[in-house]
Amino acid sequence: MVSVQPQQLPDLPWHDVIYQHIFPRLSVVELCRLAAVSRAFHRVSKEYFHTCKEIDVSDYNMTDDDFRMITLECRNLQRLSVARCSWLSDGPLITLFRQSPNLVYVDLRGCCSLNGGALQILAVKCKKLKFLLVDGCPWFTGGSLQALTLHQSELLSFSTGGCWGMEDQDIAKFFQKFTKIKEIRLNDVEAITDASLYHLAMSCSDLETLSLAGCWRVTDQGLKKVVDSCSKMQCLDVRRCSKVSEKFLCCLHTTGLKITSNYPLADMIRSRKHVDRLMINVQI
Repeated sequence: MVSVQPQQLPDLPWHDVIYQHIFPRLSVVELCRLAAVSRAFHRVSKEYFHTCKEIDVSDYNMTDDDFRMITLECRNLQRLSVARCSWLSDGPLITLFRQSPNLVYVDLRGCCSLNGGALQILAVKCKKLKFLLVDGCPWFTGGSLQALTLHQSELLSFSTGGCWGMEDQDIAKFFQKFTKIKEIRLNDVEAITDASLYHLAMSCSDLETLSLAGCWRVTDQGLKKVVDSCSKMQCLDVRRCSKVSEKFLCCLHTTGLKITSNYPLADMIRSRKHVDRLMINVQI
């Protein structure tokens, strides 16, 4: 009687079973461990990463070599998240960006060990980029913003909270280039002034979400220009904006904006369904 060897994982249909129903349930770390089990597992994992469209290693603790091994075969990547990976350097990212022209979404938040070189390659090579998050990245400077403005054209969402190395004129040129942008988050960016908001208002009429938390230099006048010009605005965050008055925010309740602020009265008015019943007469 001929004995039949039990079927192993690599013997299953790769594309129809493994890639669709098994590997998506495993973390990147688990996939790396699996690839080290045998040559067969390494081969099936290698092919998976070649076809993979999304990689998320946010908050994972690994090394550059581990990341390089994961992404070495990536050619069809569309979404990449390495948020809070403080161990990551520019080298592996540069290689990945050069071979990933289809990237649409990139999350680099908290990647404080980079020096900006990878961002330059991203700007030049990945022309389909629509979502970029670089909050908490001290290396993101005016030069980085200039590179994005020069080489990119499709950005719809941009978040750069806590990046202090930018100038007002760089920000203005960015707004003038990305006229179709829908979401901008500029929390704790000292360079943001009313002048910045005037450029935003004149250029980005499709804007839906604006976050300026901690931008202490903006005032009621700059925000009014944005609200008046951007008719599609839905959400506005002005927490810790000390020069924005509660009286102004209370008046904005008629626009239907969802406003987040440090003012209790303005927040109360925003949350009430029938504002007129408050019997409050607030005027600018």
